[in-house]
Amino acid sequence: MPKTDTSDIAQALPGSIDGPFLVADPADANSFLKIDPAKAEISAAGSARPTKRISLGYVRTAGTSASNTLGTGISCRQVGVGNDGGFYAALLEVPPDMDVAEPVSVFLLIAPAVNSTMSGGAVRLEVVAGYAKDGQSTPHITTVEHDQTVPDSWQANNVEIALVDDGNGRTFAPDIFEAGDIIGLRIRLERSHAADTFDQAVKLGAGAVFEYTAKTL
Repeated sequence: MPKTDTSDIAQALPGSIDGPFLVADPADANSFLKIDPAKAEISAAGSARPTKRISLGYVRTAGTSASNTLGTGISCRQVGVGNDGGFYAALLEVPPDMDVAEPVSVFLLIAPAVNSTMSGGAVRLEVVAGYAKDGQSTPHITTVEHDQTVPDSWQANNVEIALVDDGNGRTFAPDIFEAGDIIGLRIRLERSHAADTFDQAVKLGAGAVFEYTAKTL
């Protein structure tokens, strides 16, 4: 049987321990780390699960946008008022350690191309996920849109890191993706949408951050 140590002072351990070995949170027995030599695995449950991030690169342009940079080292797509544009990100296989029963978040970098004097503006962000596994007849598609409120008098190149929020503090709900899925993302600014009220062109970093909860370390 797994052994559980919840001591605040950490009892002395013998020189060798037969696995699996469980270390639980004293306040929550459902949050623990498990060391299993037979599986060559350290797994986690509950709040002990780590959050991991993957950087997704740019593949090609989507919609109407222009190539630009932020400073000297950040590649961007620039999308003008009234246009919809962005990019397709590199394909991603669902990581083997990803807990698909937990939500996924996508973060984007945005900044205004020139100074603005307006107050209360918003920029509409859109992420479309296409995902499929071997033998699937057609990819699944999930679309998430988010209106990012930007600072008053937003100044040129003033960076905002935006979570594309589906309204529940994450981008994709639990159990959307499955083990073995290959995921593609189309990432755009929907500047033609009525909810996009910002009055200047916006730079969209040519990449994204994909954040997930891992079940193994």
